[in-house]
Amino acid sequence: MTRLSILPQFRFRLSSIQPWMTRQRRSWIGASLIAGSIVLLRWGGALQGGELAMLDLGFQLRPTTAKDPRILVVGIDEEDLRAIARWPIPDRVLAEALWKLQGRSPRAIGLNLFRDLPVEPGSEQLQRAFENIPNLIGVESLPDGENSSVDPPNGLGDRVGFNNVLVDPDGKVRRNLLFWRNHGKTHESFAIYLAQIYLHGEGIEAKRHPSDPKAIRWGRTVLHPFIPDNRIYRADDRGGYQVLANFYPPDRFTIVSLSDVLEDRVPADWIRNRVVAIGFTARSIKDLFQLPHNGSPLHRYPAELYGVELQANFIAQLLAAALDGRSPTLSILPNWVEGLAIWAIAGLGTTLASRHRSFGRSLRYFGIVQVAIALICYLAFLYSWWLPLFPLTLSWLSSTFLTIGYRLYREIELKKTKDFLDKILLSIPDPIFVKDRQHRWIILNPAFAELIGYPLEQLIDRRDREFLPFHEAEQFWQQDEHVFLTGDAYETEETLTDSRNVVHWISTKRSLHRDPGGNYLLVGIIREITERKRREDELKLTADRLAIFNEELKQSVYCDPLTGLPNRKRFYDCLSQALDLAAMHNQIVALMFLDLDGFKQVNDGHGHDIGDRLLQGVAARLKGCLRSQDTVSRLGGDEFTVIIPAIHHPKNVAQVATKMIAAVGETFAIENCNIQVGVSIGISLYPFHGEAVDELVKTADMAMYRAKQSGKNCYCFYSLQFDV
Repeated sequence: MTRLSILPQFRFRLSSIQPWMTRQRRSWIGASLIAGSIVLLRWGGALQGGELAMLDLGFQLRPTTAKDPRILVVGIDEEDLRAIARWPIPDRVLAEALWKLQGRSPRAIGLNLFRDLPVEPGSEQLQRAFENIPNLIGVESLPDGENSSVDPPNGLGDRVGFNNVLVDPDGKVRRNLLFWRNHGKTHESFAIYLAQIYLHGEGIEAKRHPSDPKAIRWGRTVLHPFIPDNRIYRADDRGGYQVLANFYPPDRFTIVSLSDVLEDRVPADWIRNRVVAIGFTARSIKDLFQLPHNGSPLHRYPAELYGVELQANFIAQLLAAALDGRSPTLSILPNWVEGLAIWAIAGLGTTLASRHRSFGRSLRYFGIVQVAIALICYLAFLYSWWLPLFPLTLSWLSSTFLTIGYRLYREIELKKTKDFLDKILLSIPDPIFVKDRQHRWIILNPAFAELIGYPLEQLIDRRDREFLPFHEAEQFWQQDEHVFLTGDAYETEETLTDSRNVVHWISTKRSLHRDPGGNYLLVGIIREITERKRREDELKLTADRLAIFNEELKQSVYCDPLTGLPNRKRFYDCLSQALDLAAMHNQIVALMFLDLDGFKQVNDGHGHDIGDRLLQGVAARLKGCLRSQDTVSRLGGDEFTVIIPAIHHPKNVAQVATKMIAAVGETFAIENCNIQVGVSIGISLYPFHGEAVDELVKTADMAMYRAKQSGKNCYCFYSLQFDV
């Protein structure tokens, strides 16, 4: 394919992209409004409940995991309380349990019980245990505005961590508070203290991140603080160093009772090199919390979780992060990335919903894309990324159904318009069509159906290309698109081939209109001009014939019929024009008068036919000696004239004359006869030998007779005043 054949196709493709971009622009403007509204709702905190519900659903759908081999929970349950038969639990019982646990070499022991006051009997025993078990960590409660503080146990020194828990407005725990600065002192949480002891045994220490002073590098992970922003937790910033917790399922930990420990029913392998967390698992103590998993119909987890299990979950997250590379916190995309994703989903929804007219097909696309969004968010959640599933779903839902609703509204208004126009168009004799933005015929009158040759009901909601030849359909499409893009009325003339292959010449006037529903409609009015075109063709044919006749007449008036050279009349016109130009530009014009020598003998001896052929040959040779601007004419008989304008010197004319004498003097071969003639040339020059036409002709004629008298077959100037 040549380059010339490619260019039109390329231009056509560009022209087809432009209307597509125009249509998509409206969809993306609507998508931007929807996405902007959702982002504003997020900033206002209106979507917090839905986003947290989606977060909980992610935890509930996570697959179950095996028991954590690094943590053991010692729960003080209702049976333990009944067996001890004392409340609070005496210090002697706790001391005995601590020593039994320590005897089996745990990595760390965490006592998630408040023991700020002694409980006899056994306070001295418990005090000795606090002082002599180096890997024992106690708890305290820091004042948080809602609860008063609880002091740490005596004898532990700095081996104390706080167990304050951040509870969201809906009563669930989703964040882990690692550090808290209170009264000028930085406190560590109970969970991170125990995790540090365990990891110290693995040779892992927490360090400040070199490029981010707020981040902590810890083994195979980096802890980044969770800073509430305008998307979620808008009004729930409790301060401190928080992370968005990456919870394990509640049944991940091995739990034994305090009685099991006291009666040595716990295998030593369950304790050795583990973190042992001790706390209440008795419901009567009401040390209960809700996690995202709790109360879910998807899993049979209890509605609430005991405090010691919550702390074990926090410890497990930190250990898995440092040792296994599992993120201890859920990662969140930057604001601009989430905003861009919300906008892209809204744009996809408006585009698909506006593209497909079928409501059922739109719903199918809605379901497919919604499943894809949910699946992507879930897979990301499995890798500890919290994607904004709720805003994305809301964006997709809003863009799809608002677009469908708007489209249905426009279709209702369009139907009203169609019904109104149908009544009017029925009474109009000219063919009329109305097209929508997709180039479909939505309204036609009977005259149009009669013109194209198809039933009216077969044409409705169809396009040109389904009934017309390809080249006509493409031409109509481009003309319609021009009106859609510019909004200007447009009138054209083209052909239309009907169902019987009869070609009609039509004149079509197109204009753009907008109905109350905002639909842009193209209205076309057709006039059949086949008869007019036929008359125009006849008139054009007549005009062409007349032009040919005029040209022939002109040739007969101004041309010599034998040689085709200008005749006497044309010669005088050309000489007059040449003299006018010469006078205007101060130039010299040469006029030659030529007469053949011996032509009469040829005519008498060989006949007039040979004589005519000889004259034609002489004319051709004379023309070959001249320039394009020179003129050679035949005055009649064997007399010729030559006009040479704009000469520089008379010697140039002499050279031309010499050349013509030589050309004519060569033998002519005509019908097996070798004929030879000569030529006598008389030359006059403007303005030296005359300034008028007749005067120059007379002087040239006189010069020609002088050449004849000088022996023929030569040239002669009227005057020899020039050095030639």
